[in-house]
Amino acid sequence: AQSDPARTRATQMELWPDMGDLHQRFDAIQSEFIDDPRSAVRKAEELINDVVERITRSMRDRVDSMHSDPEKDADTEQLRQTMRGYRDLVVWMETRRAA
Repeated sequence: AQSDPARTRATQMELWPDMGDLHQRFDAIQSEFIDDPRSAVRKAEELINDVVERITRSMRDRVDSMHSDPEKDADTEQLRQTMRGYRDLVVWMETRRAA
């Protein structure tokens, strides 16, 4: 079976910020649960809110970088590239659906 080039490009997109320490930070918070459950849950909520904000900001930056005003002097090739970028983003979001 031949692979879908849009799906391949989409899976290679680096839209999410580097969060290599996310598991480590969460594990540290989770280890505090036994001694202070309320504090641990508050810290976990803050961590998740921070991660969601970073992801949202990263995705907005990506969309802003692709944006091309079709009413301005963009030529057809620029518009094609913009549309391709949007399509790749849609495919990428499909591959990241929540389970």
